[in-house]
Amino acid sequence: GGGNDLIFPHHENEILQTEAVTGKPLANYWMHNGMLQVKGHGMTKEEKMSKSLGNFFTVKDVAAKYDPQTIRFYFLNTHYMSPLLYGEDMLEEAKAADSRIINNYKDLKSYVKTAPEGDADANDCCDTIEQYRQAFRDAMDDDFNTRQAIEVIFQMVRATNKAMNEKTLCKKAAQKHIELMDEFNGILNIIPAQDGADDGTLDDVMNILIDLRAELRKNKMYDLADMIRDRLKDAGVVLEDSKDGAKWKKI
Repeated sequence: GGGNDLIFPHHENEILQTEAVTGKPLANYWMHNGMLQVKGHGMTKEEKMSKSLGNFFTVKDVAAKYDPQTIRFYFLNTHYMSPLLYGEDMLEEAKAADSRIINNYKDLKSYVKTAPEGDADANDCCDTIEQYRQAFRDAMDDDFNTRQAIEVIFQMVRATNKAMNEKTLCKKAAQKHIELMDEFNGILNIIPAQDGADDGTLDDVMNILIDLRAELRKNKMYDLADMIRDRLKDAGVVLEDSKDGAKWKKI
């Protein structure tokens, strides 16, 4: 395998030469990746990234600006055989998209603690669990189509977000969705592991702060309540107020 620019004449010649000498196939499978492209001169066209054109940069260069998690998602969200256009706007889009999945996963783990009881087997969302799993497998079996696999995850994200907002996702169904997301993440690794305290401890600490802030607001101590909100934002956590209370997420 190699870049798709090697298919002809390089790899075709290698096949002909090898089979002429050995009388046997050179390989059973070939994998050719699309080329990483950048905007050309004058920003009017795309051109292949290469040393000879002087338009290349290293992963280290990009990682100095973006989290490796974002870079990973950026690559996974394109089929490996397709050309990939590099640009900081694309990386920003990848960062936002991955954050949607991460936040949905965090919301599910928080929601399941207080979710209504119900029959998961009769729940509409739960009925689609196996459909999500099969669609994900079909995508990966289709020549490692990670882009389509991620679209399956987004279908699940949209459905569970809607069900959580409407309080129609029961506890057992929510847990099944968490387990399925863990299964998908074990393959794609698009949800980073929690650093430091485990999820439960972090949730407990955040719930204490949210309750404290709510009590301060109730007693019209808005300056202190706003200080908690602002200090959390400085630490990378944003609070979102709603009629059902405050929620938090990392930024």
